[in-house]
Amino acid sequence: MKIEITTLLLTSTLLMSNAIQASQEKLYTAKKYPYNLLISRTQSVKIIYTDEQENINCKVAVNWQNKTLTSVNKRVKKQDFIKEPLASCLARNNAKDILSKTFE
Repeated sequence: MKIEITTLLLTSTLLMSNAIQASQEKLYTAKKYPYNLLISRTQSVKIIYTDEQENINCKVAVNWQNKTLTSVNKRVKKQDFIKEPLASCLARNNAKDILSKTFE
């Protein structure tokens, strides 16, 4: 009985810590306009995403000059995300809009 409770408690603790655990990794994207300029003109471009079975929920946060712009949350196919993570999560027109603000 004591072993079962400990196992259940340990399993619950592991599940809870995995649910809130975040990681940071580098993702590579094709050098295409406007994404390449957006990356080079800003301090950071972060893709915040959650991985589901066949889809990815993602948004992009861009930081420059102590400002942060965050895109709306978007659901994309996992294959598209793997192929081009930034372009799949941030529409080209939105990337252009953010890029133009870096020139102001």
